[in-house]
Amino acid sequence: MDETEVCPVECPTIVAVTLDDRLDGARPVQDVLTRFGSVIRVRLGIHTPDRPNEQGLILLQLCCEDAETRELLDSLNAISGVRAQAMKIGPAAST
Repeated sequence: MDETEVCPVECPTIVAVTLDDRLDGARPVQDVLTRFGSVIRVRLGIHTPDRPNEQGLILLQLCCEDAETRELLDSLNAISGVRAQAMKIGPAAST
């Protein structure tokens, strides 16, 4: 998707990815995220800088259909030491 295009679907999907060992898991996870880069709207990596081998956490906001979310999750969960789960957040209820 071109950066100037408006996202064709709403972006209610949030994915949390944990890596048991950031150094071992970083390359394969990065490869998957690069492959799905066109549907990742926001990416936030959280870790402890002075302890690089510890667990890492990546939060993603996706802008895609459910089938592509499932494909991303399956690709990430196939990597040893990596767990990925998604949740959908809809608009707030009007009062």
